[in-house]
Amino acid sequence: MKITEDKAKELWATWHNEIAANLTYINKTIITSKSPAHFSNWLKKNGSNYNHHYTTITDKTKHYGNVLFSVLVHAEKGRMYFEKAFYPLSKGTFKRRISIDMGIELTKHFIERFILRWQTQTLQELERMILAEIIMPHLRHGVNTNLGLFDVTTQAIFITENSLMHLDILMEENVVRHITVLSNSDLSKRKQDMVEYILSTSGQTEIALACTDLPRTTTEADNVLMSTKARQTEPMNYIDQEFYVGKEKNMMFKMLKNYDPTFNLTT
Repeated sequence: MKITEDKAKELWATWHNEIAANLTYINKTIITSKSPAHFSNWLKKNGSNYNHHYTTITDKTKHYGNVLFSVLVHAEKGRMYFEKAFYPLSKGTFKRRISIDMGIELTKHFIERFILRWQTQTLQELERMILAEIIMPHLRHGVNTNLGLFDVTTQAIFITENSLMHLDILMEENVVRHITVLSNSDLSKRKQDMVEYILSTSGQTEIALACTDLPRTTTEADNVLMSTKARQTEPMNYIDQEFYVGKEKNMMFKMLKNYDPTFNLTT
């Protein structure tokens, strides 16, 4: 099916409601689950159909026991958001979701552009592609967790090998807001060459730059790269999937304790 601009808007309106319905279904499922093992097995098998991705289980973490982790996609007022969702599996803490906002927000316009340009046919496909094309590159680059990329609130672009995104980095709200997106094939040959130059010069596969649009010349690109580096408050670090669950049990416990309970499904 060829997706037009109007169809993309229609699809996102439908999928937005589906995301909310899926979360309601997850809530009911955990409440009615016979045991932590039952819910854990169900979510690992079916989570990607209900807005839960990269589902994994940690080692025992003090009184929380084993903890089930997922990247949770949710939607509100036309926008898409992402959380780190933790489900403790010990008997005393089961049926509780501890959610931590990932500080990434996609506007309605951004999502509609993404659906149109990537021709995504289902909600599951949309979520998988957004996670692969946006969320994971942002984690690797540190845009979402290290807003010290820039020491003031600013507009920025985020360049990958496949896309060009326009962002608002909101320091006070601790959020990276995605405004619009272009696929590489949408770019002119000159802009494609500029993307290749910037990535090659920086030695990275994705990079955020403190500018409102793609530089037009190599000299301008070099200046933007230098000014962006000067505004960084700390180096960019690769953050692998272990970031989600914590590399040390004590760190994991302290994190969960600080955010617990953000949402208790039994109340």
